[in-house]
Amino acid sequence: MVIELNERESDEFYKEAVNIMLQAANMWKNPRYRFKNMYRRFTARLIGSLVLLAVFAVLAIINKPDILTVIGIVSMAAVSLINVAVLVNMRLRWKNLKDSFAPETLTLDDGCVGLLKNDGSSASKKAWDQFACVLISPHTVAFIPTKRPDAVVVFVPGEFKNEICAWLREHRPDVLTVKQDKI
Repeated sequence: MVIELNERESDEFYKEAVNIMLQAANMWKNPRYRFKNMYRRFTARLIGSLVLLAVFAVLAIINKPDILTVIGIVSMAAVSLINVAVLVNMRLRWKNLKDSFAPETLTLDDGCVGLLKNDGSSASKKAWDQFACVLISPHTVAFIPTKRPDAVVVFVPGEFKNEICAWLREHRPDVLTVKQDKI
């Protein structure tokens, strides 16, 4: 099966891809792991830590600051900074992934998964035993690698999920396919 990837995809595709990249290690431990929306989680944690930081700041202004208030302010400021750093990192990964688009050709055959840049700059082939599973989600189809130092997640737009699922059922029924309705 050959799939030509010639167009830049939607923002949802790239956001979902970054989300999957951040949590791919969980798939190595548990192939049926349910992905979470990390953007939403870290944004909620940032808001919560900022609210608690404001509460501790008000307590410090109203009362004479004691050691617990100071510890609360410092710890909530640190948690807020960590959450901001993670969100900025996710945004940079998303932007880099989106900006690094180049037309590619994905080849699925009985022995391997191949990815070839259409300009001929790079090509890679990985045997099926180097993939832990294939994740089918709303905007992406992700080939999740097994835990290896050179592991690379291969992403395909969600518009090809029916063709890929049909091909996998016919040619590679041994490959674990995990479907998730939302991420």
